[in-house]
Amino acid sequence: MGSNEDKVDASEVVDLAELEKVSGTDNSYINEDFTDKSRDSYRLPAQEDDAIAVTVDGENHEMLDIGSRGLGIYLTRGDALKVDDSVHNIVLELNGEKLQLAGRVVHISGDGADKFLCGIELVDMDEKTEQTLLTFVQDRRKNAFE
Repeated sequence: MGSNEDKVDASEVVDLAELEKVSGTDNSYINEDFTDKSRDSYRLPAQEDDAIAVTVDGENHEMLDIGSRGLGIYLTRGDALKVDDSVHNIVLELNGEKLQLAGRVVHISGDGADKFLCGIELVDMDEKTEQTLLTFVQDRRKNAFE
């Protein structure tokens, strides 16, 4: 038998054929190799009491998680965005402050139900915006471990 490094966690596997049966749609746009991607920054799960709202191209999305360099959102349609799409109209509202952001879609995967998980890497942030996000994430992380 191979080493532990050869084992794949079942939670990381997305069966696209099964997802296609469940959703009734062509899922060829989903990044089949998203498990090879790793984050260079920590993301915190969004919580119900967070004052966070996100819109992408004018459409509201439920927030999955947030980091200083990226967002995880839920899509209700798997074809709303595609991997490697550039997104230039992201509005992130943190505690009443609206941040105008741009990003790149780094992965899309099914959640096993009727939603799709979408990871967006934030790009071209000015220093003030980057600091606002970093401060928010650091404060949340500190509070989570107290």
